[in-house]
Amino acid sequence: NSRQNNRSSYQNKKLPNELANLLNKFNDQQTKVFLAGDDLLKKDLSQVTLKAIKFAFQDKSFTRELSLWLKPSLKKHKEGLIGENLGMPFLVSLIMPRLINKINTSSVQVKMHEEMLANSPIIGVIATENDDESSWLRVGEIYEEMAVMSEKEGIATAVLAAPIEIDNYYQELQKILRTNWR
Repeated sequence: NSRQNNRSSYQNKKLPNELANLLNKFNDQQTKVFLAGDDLLKKDLSQVTLKAIKFAFQDKSFTRELSLWLKPSLKKHKEGLIGENLGMPFLVSLIMPRLINKINTSSVQVKMHEEMLANSPIIGVIATENDDESSWLRVGEIYEEMAVMSEKEGIATAVLAAPIEIDNYYQELQKILRTNWR
C-alpha cells in the first residue's frame, strides 16, 4: 500500500463514519488524534497553520532547503516533493525549485494552503504527551497508517507540520484544542 502527500484542492465531502471510527483507534495513553470537522474549529486551526506557513516561507534557510526537495512532475524521483502532488502544473514544477529559493513566495503559499484547508472536510492533529524522538516517530507511524487507510477509501491527505514544528505556533494549537500535549 502507498500514500501521497496531496496539496491539491480538496473536495469538501464528509469523512465516512467508518473511517473516522478507524482513525480514532490511534488514541491511547501517549497519543491523541484530534479530528476537527466543525467549521469554527477548522477555521481556528487553519489560521494558525497559515500563520506558521507564512513564517516558514519568509525564512530563507527553510526555502533554500525546501528547494532541494522540490522535484518536477516527471515521475522519475525516488524521493522528494513531486510538483504534481503539490498541485503544480507541469511547467511550474520545472521552475518552482529555483523560484522558491530566490523569491519570497509566502503570500502565494498562504493563498494556496488557504484554499486547500477551506475545502478540507476534516483537519486532523496528532498530539503526544511527550515531545521527544520516540513520540515523533510514533506520530509518523500513526500518520502513515492513517494516510494509507484514507488512500484505500479514495481520500487524499497532506501533512502540514508548520504549526507543530515552527516557532511557538504549537502553543496556539494547544490552546485551540484545549490540551497541553504537543
